[in-house]
Amino acid sequence: MVTIHEVAKAAGVSISTVSYALSGKRAISATTRARIDQAVAELDYRPNAGARMLAGARTNILALSAPIREDAHLPTHMRFVTAVVEAARAHDDDVLLLARDDEVTGIRRVVDSSLVDGVVVLGVSTDDERAEVVRRSGAAASFVGVPGDTTGLTCIDLDFAEAGRASVRQLAAAGHRSIGVIGHPATYVERHTGFIRRFADAFEDECRAASVATLALYPSLDRADQRRAADELLAGLPDMTALVFHCNEPVVEAVLAHLVSRGVRVPEDVSVLAACASYDTDVLEVPPVHHPPSRSRRCVAVPWRAPSVRSTVPVNRASRSSDRGSSTAGPSDRCTDRHRSKALSTVRRRSASTTEPASSPLQGSSDMKKSRLLGALAGLAATAVVLTGCSAGGSADDRSNEDGKTLKLWHFESEDSAMGKAWKESIKVFEKETGAKVEFQEKSFEQIRKTASQSLNSDQAPDLIEYNKGNATAGLLASQGLLSPLDDAVEKYGWDDKLAKSLQTTARYDEKGVMGSGSWYGVPDYGEYVEFYYNKELFEEYGVEVPKTEADLEKAMATFESKGVTPLAESAAEYPLGQLWYQLALTKADRDWVDDYQLYKNPVDFSDEQISYATKTIKDWTDKGYISADATGMKAEDAGTAFISGKYPMFFSGSWWYGRFGTEMKQDWGTFLYPGAEMSPGSSGNLWVVPTKAKNKTLAEEFIDITLRPEMQAIIGNNGGVPVAATESDITDEKSKELIANFNTLTERDGLAFYPDWPTSTFYDQLNAGLQSVLNGSSSPKQVNEELGQQYADGVKAVTG
Repeated sequence: MVTIHEVAKAAGVSISTVSYALSGKRAISATTRARIDQAVAELDYRPNAGARMLAGARTNILALSAPIREDAHLPTHMRFVTAVVEAARAHDDDVLLLARDDEVTGIRRVVDSSLVDGVVVLGVSTDDERAEVVRRSGAAASFVGVPGDTTGLTCIDLDFAEAGRASVRQLAAAGHRSIGVIGHPATYVERHTGFIRRFADAFEDECRAASVATLALYPSLDRADQRRAADELLAGLPDMTALVFHCNEPVVEAVLAHLVSRGVRVPEDVSVLAACASYDTDVLEVPPVHHPPSRSRRCVAVPWRAPSVRSTVPVNRASRSSDRGSSTAGPSDRCTDRHRSKALSTVRRRSASTTEPASSPLQGSSDMKKSRLLGALAGLAATAVVLTGCSAGGSADDRSNEDGKTLKLWHFESEDSAMGKAWKESIKVFEKETGAKVEFQEKSFEQIRKTASQSLNSDQAPDLIEYNKGNATAGLLASQGLLSPLDDAVEKYGWDDKLAKSLQTTARYDEKGVMGSGSWYGVPDYGEYVEFYYNKELFEEYGVEVPKTEADLEKAMATFESKGVTPLAESAAEYPLGQLWYQLALTKADRDWVDDYQLYKNPVDFSDEQISYATKTIKDWTDKGYISADATGMKAEDAGTAFISGKYPMFFSGSWWYGRFGTEMKQDWGTFLYPGAEMSPGSSGNLWVVPTKAKNKTLAEEFIDITLRPEMQAIIGNNGGVPVAATESDITDEKSKELIANFNTLTERDGLAFYPDWPTSTFYDQLNAGLQSVLNGSSSPKQVNEELGQQYADGVKAVTG
């Protein structure tokens, strides 16, 4: 059987490039893709699905949780299923149908086994158990429907509330004052099916406001029950002049036929309106005239790109011309206007009555797993009406409703970390000084990273949250309008005077979300940077001195290697090797190059001296035995714990390891900055950000200021953290003094150069994959640089437009 290694060799690319090309997970240049496609065709290569799942790669399978219940209307149900399948196939994805009533078990099974890339959920109820399953798993998922708690979920649905209101407005404007409703079966209501409740509540509220009498009935799928419902409406609303159908077409046909048998003429005696019809109303005896309501809603593309992208697209409407005037006649002119109208139009229907092409409001990046899932959902636009998402609303600094009583706080620092200890004390001081209470929720880094756009864009948004800095994270949220600008608070509290200029770069973002200029959208209260940790006892045992230059460093590594000791603890599966690669580039770089790379001031050539030297040196050090080829499969935790155990004499990584080494490492250890370099990877720490939808922004700003006080900064500094506004005399721990001294050295010479993966949201995985191929020898440094250069350029273009 042909393997992916053979395809990579035939195409002259790395294994990871072949994987990306086949999975669609990353952008690949047209010429490279053509070579891969040719090799695949010539070798008749077929990916092994089982191996792909074991490797954590995309499976090209989506799960569709679509329980088929006894009261389901199968034609409508299957329209949604078919739409998902057809759209998935357009993206080379297959669909696994989970049709059992026990849908919770089904989702758990496919998610826990990594059998699928994502899940589409149909038939959503307000208390849907599947919502919590998805939330806990962190799986890529889209709900076609809205559960009661949408926190952390992506939900796409028809705007049933607006449909209900628009139905009443349209009929009331035509003079109708008695309106009947035929809805979906009562069993749907008993299951708390969300869309029915939203439509009914809004419809009834609008009727009360307009002084319109109404009666709603929910017959089963039994035709005799449907006829009885029609009789009940005629008896219960003897003055009924309009009838709204919010149900499937067999019910519409049965009720209309029974009304005709009772001598009730449509539209002469009763006006008929079909709300949110998922079927083609043209097949009914009296064709409808489409008359949409005013343009009052927006269709918002759900956030999928990591960390996320959201764009706002106007609702598209289908309209149909008519020579009969108004589509909803009043009681006095029913004889001259034969009509049946939809309360809310579809996103352009692909039908003979539509003169413009279909336009999907769903947008996303085709190179991401989750955008594949989104692409599958796009097919639903052909059968759905107005789609809405969770859009940001209100002023970016609306404080009119603040109660000043509770601060809702999220962060992901552990309780025994330097920041966790400082912030715990900050909470005590805050509550004492303000009289307000802090409602703290500890979240994991991954929880916040994966769900930030959804969480911050909901009514459940916290008042203050710790969030990752950089263009692809905080910058993206700022550009989406999800974060409140903090310029007034910065001036009020003098935070710009407390923070070094190099630390302010990651706090400010322009309208595109690029850091370094524009408004303040975050405030750091700690710093971080990357340096060498070294085992003093191993250095002494092998007679190695702490290096002062890069030549000294290479000499030290050669000494260890000659004694059978691999010098560097490394991880190519996660960030450490990428940070070493970036540090090597920085040895040949200046601040202008960093600004080009990080801030897009000028294009970056990946064949230049900086990148070429970095990638070639990684290759050389691997060949010389300074870096183990086994590092391709090692994670940061593996490398860190191996250093702690004394296996490796050096580990190049971040200051965030400092506290852990202090408590876990038995042998004596120390640190030094990369010898001979003026700059190192590093920045401010993560940011305090205030969501646009925060309910107590003033309290949030007060809390931020407390964390920047000298006494709180001293707690960070004396517990293995890097404070940004500490009083030097307050730092008493000797090792902490060394850590902080190195950081101060970097800030004083403007040496914080940020991190290699910051420029784009996809470059972290791309860089890791490229360096892995260097270590395992499947790609040359030149090939990797060409590939990384194209991926970087594509990513920057996506950010800057």
